[in-house]
Amino acid sequence: MQPNRRTRHRQYRHTRWCLALIICAGLLSAPIISGHSRAETATPSDEAKRIETELKAEQERSRALETKARQLSQELEALRVQLVTVAKDTQSREALISNLELQIQELRAETDRRRAVLAERHRQLTGTLSALTGLSEDAPRASSSIQEILWRRFGDRSCCVPPFLS
Repeated sequence: MQPNRRTRHRQYRHTRWCLALIICAGLLSAPIISGHSRAETATPSDEAKRIETELKAEQERSRALETKARQLSQELEALRVQLVTVAKDTQSREALISNLELQIQELRAETDRRRAVLAERHRQLTGTLSALTGLSEDAPRASSSIQEILWRRFGDRSCCVPPFLS
């Protein structure tokens, strides 16, 4: 059930009075809060002195801010110089690192190549050592075999045969 117009009017009557009192209190306290009343009026010389002191204070603050701005500008310039120096140093170090990385790659490739050569040489020497071991165990038969091979190869030139084989 909705309230009729008359009951709604009564509900808000107290709210309207409170609002009106708050507005009146605000209007009456405005001169007190701002520090001036209508009865207080400053003389022109007092007003001029006040403005002059405010002007001097603003000028001092302006000079202090200008000094601070100059200091900050100098510091900024010094930081820019440092930044350029650090950037150049960083670039040279990056170039050095790149060069070293290339050298590392080349050295790894060379190491791999040399290991392959050593492995092949090891395999060859292992075969030679096996052959020599077999020959030392069967020396008399090997000696005659070598003489036979030499005879076939050199024929009558047996003077070339080493004395330990004959």
